[in-house]
Amino acid sequence: MTRAHLLTAVAVVIACGCTKSSVGPDDSVGIKGGFPPALESMRGTVVADAAVLPVQVYLQVGADERVKVVGSNVHQLVSLDGARVLLHGRWASQALPEFIDEPVSPPFALADFVVLAVGGREAMDGVLGEDLGRYYLRLTAGDAYWFANAPSEFNSHIGQRIWVTGWRDRAPLTYGLID
Repeated sequence: MTRAHLLTAVAVVIACGCTKSSVGPDDSVGIKGGFPPALESMRGTVVADAAVLPVQVYLQVGADERVKVVGSNVHQLVSLDGARVLLHGRWASQALPEFIDEPVSPPFALADFVVLAVGGREAMDGVLGEDLGRYYLRLTAGDAYWFANAPSEFNSHIGQRIWVTGWRDRAPLTYGLID
């Protein structure tokens, strides 16, 4: 191989290494740099419309604004009808018929949520646990709250996600399953 051939081969290798990769993520899928868009948050009251099947779930955000909530775990919100929640997710795109003239907001694709209040009372949301006969609630943020007096029914819900309202150290304590 002559020196000219060697230099040509090196130049080709360098040029190939400087081009855009066809293997990695690209902008054609809507994700710049390969990272999904950050989750957005919304607070509001859950409204489950059982008049239609499948049940439609909305978040009442203000007096006049109601947002449809969609996603694979939206069924967990049905039992929380009337509860105040904090949702995390993304705005979903949707194809709209051409005959609709008024603006329609896209649905909100639910990633996860936290129960904030039930029945107008502040709530804790987490997974129920038990250790040496004492019950605790492991919150989604990681903190644990121990109960001095807990309902006897807690025993059948260990390991399940629940919401709890009331005082941790005295009755009345109310709770419900998030399923």
